Amino acid sequence: QTVNYIFDQMNELYKGDVATCEASIKIKQLEDILQSQVPNCDYQFLQYIAQTYTQDECFVLNINKHRKDGLNVYIANAIEEYVNA
Repeated sequence: QTVNYIFDQMNELYKGDVATCEASIKIKQLEDILQSQVPNCDYQFLQYIAQTYTQDECFVLNINKHRKDGLNVYIANAIEEYVNA
């Protein structure tokens, strides 16, 4: 699986509640992918990623490209929900 695959999956869940089991599973899969690339990926790193997904214009454009507008915010919120659950 790739990060873009997870984004596509999250696109299918978009507009749903970020506190769902399905969203949590996708964020766990995202975490696993990130941990394979960044061994010290922890909850603090995930929160940084969530912030990046909403504040870095390159990430915003990449995540939302050919997907629902605002998906980046949905994913960031799902990450926050996952970290704080």
